[in-house]
Amino acid sequence: MSIGGDSGLAAQWQDFVLCELYDPLVLFESVVSPLMDSGKYQGAVDAVWRMLPGVFLSPTAHAMLAHGYDQLGDEKAARRETKFARLAMDTLTSSGAGTQEAPYRVLRVSDEYDVLRYVQRTSVAQRVVVIDGQGYDVHQCSDGSEVWFELLWQTS
Repeated sequence: MSIGGDSGLAAQWQDFVLCELYDPLVLFESVVSPLMDSGKYQGAVDAVWRMLPGVFLSPTAHAMLAHGYDQLGDEKAARRETKFARLAMDTLTSSGAGTQEAPYRVLRVSDEYDVLRYVQRTSVAQRVVVIDGQGYDVHQCSDGSEVWFELLWQTS
C-alpha cells in the first residue's frame, strides 16, 4: 500500500487533507507526551482519539495509542494499534525512495521525522523547495545525504 500508488489511497489523499481535523503541522508530543509522562494513559489515548480521523495513518499517533493501551493493560488494542503503526510506516516508506526523483509522500511533518528515524537518518538542516507548484521538504542529514519528501498538502 502506498500513498500515490495504485492502492486507492492516491485518489483519497486529497479528501483526507480536507478533513476538518486534519493538520499537517500537528504536534502530538505537546499534547500526548505530558499525559504519558505523568502516567495518565487513558487521557493520552483519549487525546489521540480526539485527533482522529485527522491523524489516521500517522505512525506516531498509532504508536502512541499502542503504548497507551499497553500501559492500560489492553493487549488487543495495543496489538491493533501496533499493526496500524506498521501499516502507516510501510505506506510512507513504500511511497518513494527519498530522492528528488522519487520523494517519500507525506501527509504531515511528523511523518517526515518518523521516516527519518525508520531509515536511521538524522536531519541537521531542512529546506522547502517548490517545483512546478508542488512543495517538498528536503532534509540534509548528518551522514551527508539528502532525503526528499513531497508535501501532499502543498500542491497547486
